[in-house]
Amino acid sequence: MRRLGLVLVLLVGLLALADRLGAFAAERVVAIRIQEDQHLAVRPDVSIKGFPFLTQLARGHYEHVDVTVHDLQRGPLHVSRAVAHMYGADVPFSAVVHQQVDRIVIDRATAEIDLDYSDVNRMLAGKHLRLSRGSGGRVHVTASAGSASVDADFPLTVRGSDLDIALPAGISVQIPLPGMPFGITLKSATATGQGIVVRCATSGFVLRTG
Repeated sequence: MRRLGLVLVLLVGLLALADRLGAFAAERVVAIRIQEDQHLAVRPDVSIKGFPFLTQLARGHYEHVDVTVHDLQRGPLHVSRAVAHMYGADVPFSAVVHQQVDRIVIDRATAEIDLDYSDVNRMLAGKHLRLSRGSGGRVHVTASAGSASVDADFPLTVRGSDLDIALPAGISVQIPLPGMPFGITLKSATATGQGIVVRCATSGFVLRTG
């Protein structure tokens, strides 16, 4: 009886190991595909959620995949981190086995983009203003131009691919976010202690070779 118990424990351990090895292989192939598709200098971190993984591998359909991209340079703005939560990712079983993928079909995705104040302020240095955390998710703006000055909190508004800060006297400050990964659409933005968090969403896109 004790021997049977040991065998069962060993089998469970082997299955768990195979499950994790399969997840690692799939995460690697997805990371390579995203790096090539988005022309990223650094391979992203990929985490496939759900257990057991092997059932997802066999179906070639993954319910939830998190992708973290670090150190993005988009135009004049450095983006410290972008985290995409992808739902309904299709990667054929054979593609994982051969570690070669032509495309990944994604049903929908949400994302958060983290902008550090130091990076944003560096980009805005020529405008003689500085951003920091305000209250209630607003951004604090300190600016001076001649005899005029600003030192107050303002809401962040998403307009197309830009973040907009409406200052007094009809002055507006734009923070452009061109060509963000995965074709995501900006939805909202909040100022936090470390920087600005931009929330995004998209649906029905494909990562392809080339």
